Amino acid sequence: MRTASQSSSDGAYGECIVKSRLGLAPVFKKRRLHFISPVPEAIRMVCGFLLGMEGVRSAIPDGDALLVEYDLFQVTLAQLEKTCAGTGLVLCSGFHGWMRAIWRFTEDNEIQNAAHPISRGCCNRPPAHTS
Repeated sequence: MRTASQSSSDGAYGECIVKSRLGLAPVFKKRRLHFISPVPEAIRMVCGFLLGMEGVRSAIPDGDALLVEYDLFQVTLAQLEKTCAGTGLVLCSGFHGWMRAIWRFTEDNEIQNAAHPISRGCCNRPPAHTS
């Protein structure tokens, strides 16, 4: 089982990008990222950076937040956070930081699950009776 501190840098993420390009259905995520005292120009600038990333469908400023929609098999929340931090914006901590950690954890799990398809051998049959 993966922990919240582990990342998807073990190759499964790259494997999923290849699968996505080979016809796997995209998995779209929509997240609202909140920042500490953001300058409106900085949020608009990060929107431009995010929209330049492959897999980002939309990046819309919303007051002190940014609404981002993206394909999980092409870009992850961790990469979006890194891009935002690179522009000088500081993401809120506390409850919002905790929620982002849960989102990263579930995204990593989704990527891992997609990288290892179910064999359907034992999971789709009822147990055999041995009596």
